[in-house]
Amino acid sequence: MQSPNWHLAHRTSCSALRVGAGVNQSVFVMPGWFSSPPQSLAKGQASGTFKAFWIPLQVASALTLAGAFAFNRKSDERRKPLSLALGFYVGTCVSTAAYFAPEIIRLGRPGADLSAGEIARRGKRWLALTWGRHLALGAAWVLTLAAMARKPKRLAALRFVRAQWTSRCRSHRARAEERFERRHARARARAGRRRDASGDLGQGGDG
Repeated sequence: MQSPNWHLAHRTSCSALRVGAGVNQSVFVMPGWFSSPPQSLAKGQASGTFKAFWIPLQVASALTLAGAFAFNRKSDERRKPLSLALGFYVGTCVSTAAYFAPEIIRLGRPGADLSAGEIARRGKRWLALTWGRHLALGAAWVLTLAAMARKPKRLAALRFVRAQWTSRCRSHRARAEERFERRHARARARAGRRRDASGDLGQGGDG
């Protein structure tokens, strides 16, 4: 069932995965790209991890965020944090398209007129600025969690109505069972009186 909470849960999971994977890359993988450029950077870019992992994850992040926002936009309680999360995500995409992606391509382009020291210097700056993207995506993840923690007023009202209806149904059922038991008890009593009357008549005939 594709409910607002379902979309928020998937968005939260996808966002947490992306933030965790990004931090892992920045701490354990990307520093090695600039350890002995340009060979180390070329080796890192030749890895198939980006296409096999990061592209599907980025597509999933975009789709889950769009779905979470679309299915919760009518909720005043959730629309604001999701709008902020969307803003952080769009800002990250813009910065990636404007600087991060072109810069890493320029640094790793074969035949580029860049010395090893220049690649290392600009690469370390690129790596340092990447933490800004992690912070922005982390903020989007926290805002998504905050949105999921807020219950829409309409949903709360529907739950209240459902609880009231369930209570009334149980009350009606209890009264119906009580009436049935009373009728059954009266029927048993009448049957017992008829048996007693039949027994008295039989005894009178014998006498």
